[in-house]
Amino acid sequence: MDKSVLHVGRPNMGSRESFLVRVNDILDRRWLSNNGPVVQEFEKRVAETLGVKHALAMCNATAAMDERLNQDRLENTMAFRVSIC
Repeated sequence: MDKSVLHVGRPNMGSRESFLVRVNDILDRRWLSNNGPVVQEFEKRVAETLGVKHALAMCNATAAMDERLNQDRLENTMAFRVSIC
């Protein structure tokens, strides 16, 4: 099988060792969410990829829409949803 082929029906996995290093780091810190270092890194990388100043990670689209509707401090009238699957 050609390893360069990307299959739609099967996930393309990265390095197991690299993944386990990240997971172990998260578990060692005992900080899984709520603006922890991994969440901050994710938001920064998404913002850089999109070319915007800020990105906010939310647990789901409903929470994101609720946050957007209840935040009068947000000046931008457009909200973008990024799904990572």
